[in-house]
Amino acid sequence: MLFRNPARPSNPSPPRENLPPQHAGQHPYPNATTGSPSTAPPLDQLPRLQKVTFSVTFCDCQNPSARFLRWTANCHPLDPTALTSGRPFLDDLVSKGRHHFTTAEAVAALGSSLVATRAVLRRLKARGELASPLRSFHVILPPEYRRLGCLPPDQFVHQVMHYLDLTYYVALLSAAELHGAAHQRPQAFQVMVESPLRAIECGSVRMQFFVRQDLRRTPTLEKNTPRGPIRVATAEATALELVGYAGQCGGLDHVASVLAELAPAIDPTKLVETSAVCPTVWVQRLGYLLDQIEHPQLADALVPSVAERSRQAVPLQPSASSTGAPRSARWNLVVNAEVTREP
Repeated sequence: MLFRNPARPSNPSPPRENLPPQHAGQHPYPNATTGSPSTAPPLDQLPRLQKVTFSVTFCDCQNPSARFLRWTANCHPLDPTALTSGRPFLDDLVSKGRHHFTTAEAVAALGSSLVATRAVLRRLKARGELASPLRSFHVILPPEYRRLGCLPPDQFVHQVMHYLDLTYYVALLSAAELHGAAHQRPQAFQVMVESPLRAIECGSVRMQFFVRQDLRRTPTLEKNTPRGPIRVATAEATALELVGYAGQCGGLDHVASVLAELAPAIDPTKLVETSAVCPTVWVQRLGYLLDQIEHPQLADALVPSVAERSRQAVPLQPSASSTGAPRSARWNLVVNAEVTREP
């Protein structure tokens, strides 16, 4: 649309047929930047744009040859396949050693709307290239893990805990497995946190959370994985927690079997130090189980601690009756359950 100043006389545009021969087929007004006539390229030769910002100026002068429509644009070329497939975005992350990202990061990288970005992510999931353990948190799946439907949990637990801003460590049966006690792979990857957290299910992977409010006192170490280090309870802390959470770890029989494989990784001195930050009842039960699996060196190291801290006899199996059950004076323990190692 052309806006004219009513105070100025209307000057018709010079007819195209009156233009000089060298300007035939070109716009009758000069280019805003060079002042010379220009021809717009065909639409199919224009680059695809990610973002365009226009600045338009309307000028109306008495001299028709000086009248022009000036426009500028800030354009950011975009790979035509980037927005539709999302593959270049994933490849760029993997090249930098990252296998996770958030929806907000994808929106910023693709330069698209939230709705369009989610559509791209859905297509990637449908092709098995992406999984989402949490809403707005995604992991990139290499071909070898696409049948699993997710990365192995030890390869993204640190990243997801960082995303949730939670303190954690790998614990119980999962920690025992990382320390070499692979009696039987747990059905869920077990993680200790400070407050209740719903289990994460992603493909065939399940991450289960247990609560220990004083977990910051628990000694931990770092274990390396293909996607970076993760925080794991030490072998000594794992042994004590297995007894404390025996009900969630398959029962005392299964715990005894795992302890038998974990014992070579346990240091007696560190075990005593770690027992100081654990409930006394855990120490009593662990000492008894270490006797049962014939690791007297580890058991003997705990005897002074139990003698100093124990004030009353406690049952070996909290859920079983203690009526008529024998007692262990060494551990001040009511032996109300028979413990048998699994084959």
